[in-house]
Amino acid sequence: MVTYDCETWVLKEGIKTELSVFERKVLRRICGPTKGKDGTWRIESNEELNRLTGNKNIINHIKKQRLAWFGHLHRMPDNSMVKKVYEWSPALIRSLGRPKNRWQDDVKSDVTRKKITYWKDCIRDRTEWKTLVGKGKTSRSASERRRRRRRRMYKYYTDMRRFSTGTRFEKCVVRRFRRCANVYLHKPR
Repeated sequence: MVTYDCETWVLKEGIKTELSVFERKVLRRICGPTKGKDGTWRIESNEELNRLTGNKNIINHIKKQRLAWFGHLHRMPDNSMVKKVYEWSPALIRSLGRPKNRWQDDVKSDVTRKKITYWKDCIRDRTEWKTLVGKGKTSRSASERRRRRRRRMYKYYTDMRRFSTGTRFEKCVVRRFRRCANVYLHKPR
């Protein structure tokens, strides 16, 4: 829901910061507190969150989506309405000052950052463009991701039981975890 229609966004620095903060907040909420070796509870650091997510973040996801849409847009026939709007140039006098950053400028800077010099040739070949953009198949299969998630959840659950002192809060967390664990720890029927 957060990245709905992100293909058409112009990413300004303020928006990038807000999205990164939101992503970290959600990841910390999902991971919950971890118990240290000395027995104290703490939140995950940014490095630990990066390790968990495999250094993937929401900004790179948005850039990949935008580049995929850019390729789709260039492969459209010339008579399509979307392509006509994309190529349209208004006949107005621009206002004073520095011009605003446009979507097209943002996408072209993404292309140059990815060091794709021959993008006009690659864009016609869909499979080549997807591999350049990075939208190819993921390295891990869905079953492997489920298995890794089950292992993480089980480890968290056993840590909770081992270090539990029996407070009301911990009992509530364990009960809540058991309800959620039925979804992740057991194979679907």
